[in-house]
Amino acid sequence: MGLGGHPVISVNTVSKAVTLSFQGPPPGLCDLIFEPVCGLQGQFGPLAAGRWTFQCASPKVNFVIPFTVGATRVIYVDASSTSGAPNGTTWARAFPYLQDGLSAAWSGDEVRVADGTYKPDQGASVSRATGRSRSTCLGA
Repeated sequence: MGLGGHPVISVNTVSKAVTLSFQGPPPGLCDLIFEPVCGLQGQFGPLAAGRWTFQCASPKVNFVIPFTVGATRVIYVDASSTSGAPNGTTWARAFPYLQDGLSAAWSGDEVRVADGTYKPDQGASVSRATGRSRSTCLGA
């Protein structure tokens, strides 16, 4: 009842977003049932392959959940890559740093890593402000 009414799901195929919203007036029975959503029925698929988000349009329920539809995406990482514009989509455009490949991956993606030496503090997505540091454990 506090969310403003009946739940509605809409699909935007351009932005690849599935949005949950609530349209009033609130049903009289929902305030008697302790469930997060009542009355949600129907289908909203099939969805086109790609990276999607499931989100809520209500300011009282703020969430965005990324998900992938279709085949698993493959991200390529190769320490010897010399691509001028690496994006990880092929071996020829492989990320040279493992951290960049991991940062580009979503849940369910596959990261393929070529033989090589990879260090944890290399790549565009790594903060260079602190660098590596060695910590000391006292009392051990």
